[in-house]
Amino acid sequence: MTSVSLHLPARFPDSGVPRPSVLFRITATLVAMLLCLGAALYFAADRLLTREFEVAQAERTQRLADELRRVLVEDLRQIRGHGMLAATDSDLRNSTQYHVRLRGEAKAAQQDVERIADTLGFPFVALFSTDGRMIAEHVSTAFSRLPGVNGPDSHHGSAFAVWHDGRLWLVSDSTVQSEDVDLARLRVARPAAAPLSARSAEATIRAVAVDAQARTDGTTVHTLATAIDATGRSLRLDLVSADRSTTIVQRAKSTLLWVFVAGCALAAAVMVIFLRREILPLADLTRAVAAVGRGDFLRRVSAAGGGEIAELANAFNRMAEDLERLKGVEREMREQEKIAAIGRLATRLAHDINNPLTVIKNAALLMQRRSHGDEQMCADLTLIIHHCGRCATILENLLLFGRPLRLRVQEIDLDDFCKGVVARARLRHPGGDWVVAPPIQPLIIRGDGQQLEQMLESLLNNAYEAAGSSPIELRWGLRDGRPFLQVRDHGSGFSAEAMGHLFELFFTTKKHGTGIGLANASAIARAHGGNLIVENDEGAIVRVELPSSVLVVPTRRTGITPG
Repeated sequence: MTSVSLHLPARFPDSGVPRPSVLFRITATLVAMLLCLGAALYFAADRLLTREFEVAQAERTQRLADELRRVLVEDLRQIRGHGMLAATDSDLRNSTQYHVRLRGEAKAAQQDVERIADTLGFPFVALFSTDGRMIAEHVSTAFSRLPGVNGPDSHHGSAFAVWHDGRLWLVSDSTVQSEDVDLARLRVARPAAAPLSARSAEATIRAVAVDAQARTDGTTVHTLATAIDATGRSLRLDLVSADRSTTIVQRAKSTLLWVFVAGCALAAAVMVIFLRREILPLADLTRAVAAVGRGDFLRRVSAAGGGEIAELANAFNRMAEDLERLKGVEREMREQEKIAAIGRLATRLAHDINNPLTVIKNAALLMQRRSHGDEQMCADLTLIIHHCGRCATILENLLLFGRPLRLRVQEIDLDDFCKGVVARARLRHPGGDWVVAPPIQPLIIRGDGQQLEQMLESLLNNAYEAAGSSPIELRWGLRDGRPFLQVRDHGSGFSAEAMGHLFELFFTTKKHGTGIGLANASAIARAHGGNLIVENDEGAIVRVELPSSVLVVPTRRTGITPG
């Protein structure tokens, strides 16, 4: 008989170098791509935002500087006009002329200066002689006297700006004349308009030396005009605007960075979940391939959907089923070869051993008859006869096991059949606690009654030896549309070693066992198209499952016959 062998490696070759999983590699690649794309977008946005905000800040500061210059020119024009208007006041001219002629009379001039200050709202008004001597002055209680403008200087007949005490003041000098004769000089001063004096959130006016370097501390500087300080030193008025674009850009970049990081993390998480869902069958498939490589052909892979991975999983399952079928065919062929070899061996043993055993047994019987009361010799001869019988039984079982089973098929009522087998078991083993559990409806099958009886008797004998004083149950009926016979005991069950050698010829855990009973029972079940199943569940369960093809349509019965 030809043998089919499946030569599969015990395990797949391993290079010894751990490799990251496909899921990790794909995720790492996509995250790296996202990081590169995000970095490019981030730097592009950074450059664009910075440039745009710088341009916008410069344009806004330039507009503000132009507006402040316009306000400053308009204020200087107004104070110059007011100063000239005050210098032409007739009362002031008369009091000044009166002072010049009387040389020292300044009461009238002081009254006129006070009147001009109150009328025109100047916090500072001063009247000087042509040689620079103070004639009269008015200093508002709200402002201190302006140093540096209370004497003659080079700004007569003009309006100019003075930076004093952190504020910008506007000063105008005018000449008091009478008949084209210069009598005195009138100086008026007031603070600059609110836009030029107040510190705003957008910009601040600062006075610096004319030759001072421009600031480089992140601010935008525009020169408005020139002024003098209290000592007459020339100053430059700069409009300093805080560069808010830097702060805004930094906030925008920080927000953009956090959004990008959160987006990358979210995208990576979604990607991992999606890829894990899609690629997870590959990991199961890898483990299943390794299991098949170790000989586990029952391993299957489940893959939902209709993609390529699902098709690959289905192809693997079909391959595993084919390999399992081939392994079963190989196992059956090896069993058949083993049975044929046992049959040939049993035939030779029966020919070569059975005759000497018969001679030994008969000789022992004759000697036993002639022992004449020698109890020791009688016991020894009885032992010889017993073991000769055992050897003859083993040879007979070998002959039966080695021969191909030829079934004499007939209809069998399982109720009568099983109850009859149990009745004979009670006779053999009267101490056993036998329990019969028939089905509600009778079952009639087609099979070889003698072979099935031999199989069932062997299973009941094994159960009796393992059960001790516990009950032994015989149950029969239908299971998923297939007839079955089940023997259950409540003994210690099959050991792990026995479960690994079930149906193996000559393997036994009993002291006087032959190791043929279960193997022979399995052969009878297979001959009927069924199989023998062994389980441990609070004892041992041995179930013979027959194919539905042996079932004859059952008839209804009216009651249950107790066992």
